[in-house]
Amino acid sequence: MYFDSRFRLDLFIVVITILFFFSCSDDETPAISSNGGGTSEVTFTDIDGNVYHEVKIGNQTWMKENLKTTRYRNGVDITTNLSSVDWQSNITGACADYNNDPPITVVYGKLYNWYAVANPLGLCPVNWHVPSDSEWTELANYLGGDSIAGGKLKEIGVSHWATPNTNATNSSSFTGLPGGYRLPTGAYYNIYAVGFWWSATQDSLTGAYFRSLNSSNDDLFRNSYKETYGFSLRCVKD
Repeated sequence: MYFDSRFRLDLFIVVITILFFFSCSDDETPAISSNGGGTSEVTFTDIDGNVYHEVKIGNQTWMKENLKTTRYRNGVDITTNLSSVDWQSNITGACADYNNDPPITVVYGKLYNWYAVANPLGLCPVNWHVPSDSEWTELANYLGGDSIAGGKLKEIGVSHWATPNTNATNSSSFTGLPGGYRLPTGAYYNIYAVGFWWSATQDSLTGAYFRSLNSSNDDLFRNSYKETYGFSLRCVKD
């Protein structure tokens, strides 16, 4: 009887120990956390190893940061470090650091001409693509339309935006940033005040659609410009 009781006690202790171990292991497993606007800690990288976060807005999943890659999806280098003269005459894919200042790219991403967007090698990471004009429209409509969507897309405050950053709530968690742009002349312009993002859709032989955000209003502005402009990029999930 003594052996049987002792055996049962030892077995009970072993079972409790195993259950406790697995319980602790479950508690220590990192969970994917979510917060407002559908953003999460799910991350992915481009071919250069730059890390981005996903943000779900309606039925779409967007990149939460501006693209920074220096290479196409297959590893081919994107032309960069072009002088103003060379930028003017270039008709192939190219990218640039604003004002040739790489530290700016760390926060605001690179600027790409539309020839890089159109390159079949692909700018975005695997399973992602440059949004079409209609995909940008879907985003705007989900957020209430062009006239108010901008405020819901802009990062709040003036740490990265110029004042007044009108009606910026970032309620979508898109965290739009004002990376400025590069003119067809090669000059850089308006960082901190405006952000421009290409779409994948042409409107003519010499232009493509884009969206922009501005510090002085809460519009999501739509227009088309020449492919020789340098704009920021956001990718959307396939």
